[in-house]
Amino acid sequence: MPEKPSSAAGSQRPQPGPTTQTAARQASHAHAADRHLDVAERRHLCLVATSPGESRLLRRGVQAGAITCVRRGMFSRTGYWEQLDPCERALHMARTLSLRHRSWVISHASAALVHGMGVPYRIASPIHFVTHSRGGGRPGPGLVHHRCDALEWDVFDGVQATSPVRTVCDCAAAYPLPDALAIADSALRSGIVTREQLEAHLAGRPGSRGVARSRRVVALADSRAESGGESVARGTLIELGYDINDLQLVVEDLEAPGRTHRLDIVLGDSAGRLVALEVDGRVKYERLAEAEGIDSVEMMMRERQREARVTAHGIPVVRISGKDVYDKDLIKRRLAAYGVYPQGTNGPSA
Repeated sequence: MPEKPSSAAGSQRPQPGPTTQTAARQASHAHAADRHLDVAERRHLCLVATSPGESRLLRRGVQAGAITCVRRGMFSRTGYWEQLDPCERALHMARTLSLRHRSWVISHASAALVHGMGVPYRIASPIHFVTHSRGGGRPGPGLVHHRCDALEWDVFDGVQATSPVRTVCDCAAAYPLPDALAIADSALRSGIVTREQLEAHLAGRPGSRGVARSRRVVALADSRAESGGESVARGTLIELGYDINDLQLVVEDLEAPGRTHRLDIVLGDSAGRLVALEVDGRVKYERLAEAEGIDSVEMMMRERQREARVTAHGIPVVRISGKDVYDKDLIKRRLAAYGVYPQGTNGPSA
């Protein structure tokens, strides 16, 4: 009869070889990376690798195109990252950097994003942060480091950022008027700050660098502006020397008694007649269409009808797109066609 195996031999099991162990580790790292990416996306963060194995896996994902390396040591799924607009990307990076560097206080346009203010795309990057004068280290590419002895900051949704009032005033001092005005208008419109708070903050900083620019922006800021595009257009008009007659002027609908229409920006032509400047943008029409429960094509048709009813009052409507709001030459040419010129001039020679 064949000899029975001993109990010791019977208890032995095949041991996984090196290949099996490697595959198991890779699968574990891949599962962890997927889980961590899911968490990062829910928290509106970029992923920072938690282990060398996860870091190697993410770098392989970058080579394959499935993962995007946002900046050194920070990753995101490519599909997720590509559907974010420039402000959303900047906010993800600012939030992640704040968690990685506890001595940093997010500032300027980056802080405006953290506080939920409207920020023009062109100043969403680089990421700004401030530290005490004695610290902070080298910022690296895509970062701007400011130093300050007296920091005013809040913790907003887990992120250390300059206070809303300080943020608006810093932006007013640092950026061109159209961009600074977009942030200030947004902050007033949303109720994040009040004009009185801004004025009180600036009153406590006499002689500070940029305080005169900040005061000008605060004086010009207007909560009636309904979008960043309108604010930027108004800032460009002011830089060009145009006199702004009114914002969001309400006019009666001559065909539908009781209905009214509002005009974005109202100027005057050389004969003193009103001319409306309207800033068109896809987001604007999508938002209006969603509120009305109609599609964007129907919304555009209604907008054309609205324009006809406005012009029935003898108010011509000049239209520019969201991408034209910085184009000074285009704006001047378009307004000149309607007899509107910068203040102090009366003709094409302006």
